[in-house]
Amino acid sequence: MGRFALLVGVSEYGNGYESLPGSETDLAQMQQVLEDTNMGGFRVEKLLNPNPQALREKIENFFRDSIKSEDVLLFYFSGHGVLDRLTGSQLYLSTSETRKDGQQLVESSAVEAAFLHRHLANSESNQKIVILDCCFSGAVANLRQKGDSTVNLEPLKASGTAILASCSSFGVSYQTQTETVGSLSQSIYTRYLVEGISTGAARQSNNDWILTRDLHEYTKLRFRTEREAEMEPQIIIMASEGYEIPVARAPRGEPKVEFSQIVATVLQENRQFKSEVHQCLIY
Repeated sequence: MGRFALLVGVSEYGNGYESLPGSETDLAQMQQVLEDTNMGGFRVEKLLNPNPQALREKIENFFRDSIKSEDVLLFYFSGHGVLDRLTGSQLYLSTSETRKDGQQLVESSAVEAAFLHRHLANSESNQKIVILDCCFSGAVANLRQKGDSTVNLEPLKASGTAILASCSSFGVSYQTQTETVGSLSQSIYTRYLVEGISTGAARQSNNDWILTRDLHEYTKLRFRTEREAEMEPQIIIMASEGYEIPVARAPRGEPKVEFSQIVATVLQENRQFKSEVHQCLIY
């Protein structure tokens, strides 16, 4: 079984879009935990600031070149997510050439999420993970093309496919600002992903692996407890097996790992307690 990851980050843009220097940090940190043989164990390919054609070719080749059903494929994207100008519901992944004409997206300068879905569906792999850290990333579930024709989901439902999105269809995704000399801006969502993997705090099961559902629950908990749910991470499962895809091994036996897992449990209990108190006050 092979484990392969394609990591894409876009920090530079055309007219109308602000730069996102944190996307470079995101790529470096995700590569570190996913490539580590003691954690992700993925063979990682990194793509920074591609143009639309380069991104399309990489996506197509990445999912097409897998010829074994047992291969685990992980696609990660950090950058601007953009909604189309006609319906406002279809997601586009930005590129280094993504720009606006007035207030409208130049659609040819970005890559539509439907393109990603088609190649997900055609891949031979039975275990596929997509992580989108961008604004409106939850809109990846809006599988409708021009003319309102529905994309066929049956090929995706036939295998384990999980999509982790940093926010809802109309939510925004945040990057931290550089505050001091030597500090780096970074996406908050990716920071929690890396934290959950590297410390092992995201693991919820008794086995050695952090599963897709574990990672999703951990990031959702971190936003709810630390940031008052200013973002609401989403998980989109195309089949029940998608919840069980192993993302990374969880470190065991290290003091910082055990501490992180205890803290995660306490945060969850604190969240439940606050909810119960709130309900008591209402009633």
